[in-house]
Amino acid sequence: MSARRYTLPQQAIHNLSRLDELSAERDICLCISERTKHILNNLVILDIPNPNRYAIQFFREAYQPVTEGDPEYELFQSVAENAATELAEENMACGMRFLSADALDEGFGVVNPGNYNVGFGPVPEGEAWHFEFLNAGDDTTQPSRMYVRPVNGADCYVYDESPGPAAGTIEKIPVGMWLQEGQILRCRFQGVASGDTLTAIAWVSKWAV
Repeated sequence: MSARRYTLPQQAIHNLSRLDELSAERDICLCISERTKHILNNLVILDIPNPNRYAIQFFREAYQPVTEGDPEYELFQSVAENAATELAEENMACGMRFLSADALDEGFGVVNPGNYNVGFGPVPEGEAWHFEFLNAGDDTTQPSRMYVRPVNGADCYVYDESPGPAAGTIEKIPVGMWLQEGQILRCRFQGVASGDTLTAIAWVSKWAV
């Protein structure tokens, strides 16, 4: 098979190996303008279904596009068909409407030593919240343990367990998690000393569902 040469800048070349690694679940919602939607529609018609845009192998200054006889051709067809479906007018909103983007700030002072939660929620009826980033802090003078990790049920912990330093702070945790009606996001602090102040700030987008 011949390798199709390219030089930059040029149109995007999609790596089929990378596409095969990515999830096909429809769990990301876009909030875009009518102009951007028009551009995406043009891409659906002219660019996305073009097999010459999809590479099965890259060379130093060239790539090999997928062809109908390649094992990867079925993946290309699936990617193109799914993109056309997902970018269709009736599917773009995912049945959700953007409400607001907020920075939620919670915290309190500790009287007695022990383990404590700082939480956000519950999510109100008819809404879904997308947690983008989270700061968690403890101004303790001794090490504490802080974590937010996934669990089932109404409470959601969304970061791996991590020991905190002397003045413990976890900054800009990339949460990237949806919470549904009734769910609560909690940041767990263990080994908190008397007199500590616990704080958590979450950057959240809120949606009507």
